[in-house]
This record gives sequence, C-alpha cells and structure tokens, in this order.
Amino acid sequence: MNTISIVNKRKLTPDLARGFMLLFIALAHANQFIFSTEREITFTDQLTVFIRQVVIDGRAFPLFAILFGYGLHQLLKGQERKGNSWKNTKKIFKRRGAWMLVIGFIHATLFFADIIGVYGFIALLFASLFLRLSNRNIIIIAVFFSYLGGSVCSVHA
Repeated sequence: MNTISIVNKRKLTPDLARGFMLLFIALAHANQFIFSTEREITFTDQLTVFIRQVVIDGRAFPLFAILFGYGLHQLLKGQERKGNSWKNTKKIFKRRGAWMLVIGFIHATLFFADIIGVYGFIALLFASLFLRLSNRNIIIIAVFFSYLGGSVCSVHA
C-alpha cells in the first residue's frame, strides 16, 4: 500500500537565526566575566567590547526583535490553520508572555540585565492587539512611533 504522509516541514532559516541569537546572547553577557576593577583594561578587553557593540548590540538585538515578532506571527498562523479561536490563541500568547516574564525575572537576578522579560511584557500587552491589524495599519503605527522616537532623541541630543 502506498501512503502519502503530509509532514509539516519547519523552515530552517529561522531556526538557524535563533541558534545564532542564543550564541550572541551568551556573547553579550561574556564581558561581565572578563573585566575586573583590580586590573588594567587591556587592548584585548577594548577589542572585545568593540566587537560586541558592532556585532551584538548593532546587529543581534534588532534581529532578535524581528525573530520574536516572526515567532508570534507563526504561532498565530498555526493556530488559525488548526481552526482554534482567537480567544484560545490569546490565551496562548498570554501564557507564553507570562512564562517569559518569569524567565526574565530569573535572568535579571543572575545577570542584572534582562531582555526576555521585556519581550514577555510585550507579548502580554501588545501581541493580541497588533497581530490582527492590517499591514497598512501596522505601517502607520510604525511610522508614527519612528517619528515620535526620532523627535524624543533629537530633543535629548
């Protein structure tokens, strides 16, 4: 008997990007362990900080934010394909956001800095609000906040 099975294939690119993000997160915290107030800051220390600022702060954090939004969108589309209601999908967003807050709290107590909790907070408050907007409305909101952010930054410069 010849059976054809339908397998949901995962896209490799987002998974690879997530793997690199985990590496970059580890590298972002690595400098906390190389500096000491009891010794002179060396050229190697300065080079490490420069590379971290260019590669991690300048590239990895924005990519992490994009992957976070992509993951929320994929979750929404997966729930829609399964025929789950919007009410149940919002519960999933809230549960994941709450767990991210818990993980973020633990992370912040260990490293005195956190981004996971911020994303959990965003998932709790805004995911159910923004995910069902049209592309046009999302662009309008993005332009508004970009203008607002630019205005605030120019005032403080």
